[in-house]
Amino acid sequence: MPVDRIEGIKYLTRSEAAKLFARLRADDYELYCLLYLSYIHGLRVSEVLNLKFSDYSIQEGRVFIWRKKGSVPNSVKISDQEMLIYRNLKSRRKGRELFNWHRSTVDRKIKRAFRKYRLPSEKAHHHTFRHTLAVHLLQQKVDIYTIKEILGHRDIRNTMIYARLTGYHLDEIQNRIGGYIEYE
Repeated sequence: MPVDRIEGIKYLTRSEAAKLFARLRADDYELYCLLYLSYIHGLRVSEVLNLKFSDYSIQEGRVFIWRKKGSVPNSVKISDQEMLIYRNLKSRRKGRELFNWHRSTVDRKIKRAFRKYRLPSEKAHHHTFRHTLAVHLLQQKVDIYTIKEILGHRDIRNTMIYARLTGYHLDEIQNRIGGYIEYE
């Protein structure tokens, strides 16, 4: 059973995220691209707005993520979908940045999309996508250290906010522990 709610953290459920991405892809492709990259890499708004075409090494199939707030920069593999986004944006843009937007534009576009698609307004913030990635990974039983690396946290304590376990998960773990010992 997946985590339904982690107190204090605003994130999109799988169905909310799927609905948003499917509709944005058709309605506002650039916002779709920005939020998709934010989601798959757990990027803060400043990090996604600072992404440059030169941060991508197409030959190596990697992108270098310049992290903010004392986080660890990292180089990650480019997915096929991200490669498609890169090529589409490159063909549309003349500048160095993938997105030539101000953060207030991002906020306004996100709020408008959430209203249009009838998604909870309290989740209509860019940082929701970073939280959503972490929660979705946790729901898929990805270990907390891997989530830490993906988010670029220096300190595991910053990642531990996502690891609050519900009573159900504690029960599930206790049941598994009991199965570790074979009885005669």
